[in-house]
Amino acid sequence: MFTNTSQERPFDEICEVLLKRCKEDANWWAISHIYTSQQVLSKLTDEQKGMLLGRWTTALQEIATLLDEVWKASNINRETMVVKRGNDSTTWNNTAGAWNKARDNWMNLIYALGIDYILDELCFGKVLRLMAADVVFWHATTGGKLDPNTHVWNKLPLPWEVFQGKATCNKELVIKYCKEAGIDAEKTGWIAPRIHGVAAFKPTPELVNGVVVSNPFLATVLKRHKYFSGKNAKPLFPEEN
Repeated sequence: MFTNTSQERPFDEICEVLLKRCKEDANWWAISHIYTSQQVLSKLTDEQKGMLLGRWTTALQEIATLLDEVWKASNINRETMVVKRGNDSTTWNNTAGAWNKARDNWMNLIYALGIDYILDELCFGKVLRLMAADVVFWHATTGGKLDPNTHVWNKLPLPWEVFQGKATCNKELVIKYCKEAGIDAEKTGWIAPRIHGVAAFKPTPELVNGVVVSNPFLATVLKRHKYFSGKNAKPLFPEEN
């Protein structure tokens, strides 16, 4: 959704109801592949937790390789993470989102296994998405500043560099740069599982280019005439010469 505030969290009241209906005989192994909360992981054996950790670590490594490829081809402004001409923002943002989700699962497993001490040696950083310039401008006009997480992202080694053995990233380093940015490394999910609440259920809105619309048909017509693209709009009913 086109917004200068945080996005709605996907875990809502419906998700909570469905999870509560899962009894002891539920297939927790299957559930753990899409939701690695402490509640779910407590239902697994140590062997299953170890298998999941291996799978998510492999996923991280594969995603890091993709991020490296997009990074080299996109000339991204790392200092601001504001998209500019020539950036493949769609591919980068989708891949960054995949990395952060896999990283969340990896972090949950580290703590569930009681081996969070591994973060003293290896602590992967988050990957920031590219921001559209108009969203950044909108955020600035309403008193917002550059996301402090950007400072941490700028300072930490890039994830693919860690996998390639070109750099190291550990908990101490992450905490250092989080303090410089004025954010809590634990509460913001840089060194610990992210704690999330239960979002109120809301029907999914109709979107066109991220903008909420009340009538999809009318919005499609407006989109065809470039009213949603930021380009010079074409009149719906051009005057005849």
